[in-house]
Amino acid sequence: MQNLSLFPKVHVLILTGGIPTEEGIQVLYSNNQIRELVLDYEETDSDEDGIELEKITSLEYVLSRSNLNINQAEKPYSGITVQIINYYKNGKPQKITIPPSIDICRPRTGIFFSTESQTPAAVIIMRILNKIDSYLLENDYTISRYTTEFNEIAIIPICISEEMIARGFYKERKYISRKKRTADIRLHMDYDVFVRSDDNERCLLCYKMILNAGEYIEQKTQSFNALQFLTDVRDALSIDDAENAL
Repeated sequence: MQNLSLFPKVHVLILTGGIPTEEGIQVLYSNNQIRELVLDYEETDSDEDGIELEKITSLEYVLSRSNLNINQAEKPYSGITVQIINYYKNGKPQKITIPPSIDICRPRTGIFFSTESQTPAAVIIMRILNKIDSYLLENDYTISRYTTEFNEIAIIPICISEEMIARGFYKERKYISRKKRTADIRLHMDYDVFVRSDDNERCLLCYKMILNAGEYIEQKTQSFNALQFLTDVRDALSIDDAENAL
């Protein structure tokens, strides 16, 4: 995070797993441009080590995979919408409740996009996924357009080298829970092919991954309208003939 100062106009920041330095934390707190923050990890053992949201003065929206990623010692965060996916107490998962210092709300669309990828693929993939997210927001398309069985669906492309795959990094995940009303699908894309491709081909590779994720969810639940979802994804990415292009 200490390199964040090199990018003074970052409005959306996604933090994945790792151990931040004190210098990195202070750079994060000194940023006055970040409006949306995603804490895409669950490694924090205690909220004492969590991010102090009130120190990021420009913040408007936070999505965190765990309540422990956020320091909850302060009063409720004025003007900040905070959404928590998993809530823990004394090291054990709890039913979703509303802690006194957290305003839990549903995701803005219910469809969560992220990536687990190497540079330079990571930045490119997020640029593509952000197009889809923006399209859904602009058209007020929420998860209820595709299913009433889930509150959230996470789709996360994995794009890493064969060397990293062989070392066990970022394994594929196909998690669906009707009880928790959530799905988390993480599938590999070929790293070497992706970085060698042009912009159009990269969009198609991302679309193919999303297609596989959507079809898997539909197959397992029979309540997810994959056709409508994939049509919206194609429209967002301006893909006319995805099937033949793939």
